[in-house]
Amino acid sequence: MIDKNKDVIFELNGQHFIWNNIKAENNITKHRVDFQEAATVFMNFSTEYYDDEEHADKEQRFIALGMSKQHNLLMVCHCIRENETMIRIISARKAAKHEQKRRRREI
Repeated sequence: MIDKNKDVIFELNGQHFIWNNIKAENNITKHRVDFQEAATVFMNFSTEYYDDEEHADKEQRFIALGMSKQHNLLMVCHCIRENETMIRIISARKAAKHEQKRRRREI
């Protein structure tokens, strides 16, 4: 039996990701984005990274804006864990229209 409260550890191209299983399920319901898809954003060399100062109360958080392997432009909120070797995915969603436009201008 799977304990849904446990963290999930996922490896993609040698990079380790971690996330809370319940948050991942809630994210699919709310944003229709799976954290495994969100992890592919970090494999794209054109992904942009920003500090997420608005949500950095207890820890330093970042936003990744990039194209997933499934060709969706995603915003992925994350932080770095485990001696800076693991990326914890906190949430992920498709980029809003104004974010998509900004991204197109910058490419």
